[in-house]
Amino acid sequence: MLSVLIHFNSFHTFFKTFQLDFYDLFYIYINISTLQIPNLSSTQLQHPTSGNIGAKENSATTLFSLSVLEDYKIKIGRSVAVKSLANLLESGTLRGKKDAATTLFNLSIFHENKARIVQAGAVKYLIELMDPETGMVDKAIALLANLSTIPEGCSAIAREGGILILVEVVETGSDRGKENAASILMQLYLHSHKLCNLVLQEGAIPPLVALSQSGTLRARQKAQQILSHFHSQREGIIAEAKS
Repeated sequence: MLSVLIHFNSFHTFFKTFQLDFYDLFYIYINISTLQIPNLSSTQLQHPTSGNIGAKENSATTLFSLSVLEDYKIKIGRSVAVKSLANLLESGTLRGKKDAATTLFNLSIFHENKARIVQAGAVKYLIELMDPETGMVDKAIALLANLSTIPEGCSAIAREGGILILVEVVETGSDRGKENAASILMQLYLHSHKLCNLVLQEGAIPPLVALSQSGTLRARQKAQQILSHFHSQREGIIAEAKS
């Protein structure tokens, strides 16, 4: 077993920031004894809009290590760290953005954290990271897929102009990206008639038809589900018009 190099005072200050007591600290020390944890400046996470970007990114790296532990998905999710991580999606280096996105993805597995991530403003930055030039498309869209399972997430994705970008990913993205984009479009469709109409207006049907025929198994299934819903809705409208 690898030993952990931890400066106790710095580590204790970090966890105090997140309202963890000594027993929490001791539990973490025992359970992550195979991880290398850097020293942290808690000030960076208390004041996410100020401070040295390198310190914030080191903090994000540590939070990534902790976010794999189920108990700490809850504790971190209830702390100021979520806002810091969301801000890092905008202002960090590529490494910092990747660590922030992966940490937020881990946190979003716990349902209660999804709304907190949306409220922290992460959706806007995630949609910006869906530009292929960022090298972050798959990470961003994987997190958006989790956030789209709540109403707040669907609304934020539409509000920030994400629908057209999702349609583009369905058409030209990676296999994993296409799967997640189709999954998000499905959630948007189910959320409300308004968002369903927006999906249609952005030209989703042609790329979904193509995906239903040539994508991965999961992507084909998602695309076929969406197209089936579109067809059912259209048939319902026609039947109503005739009656």
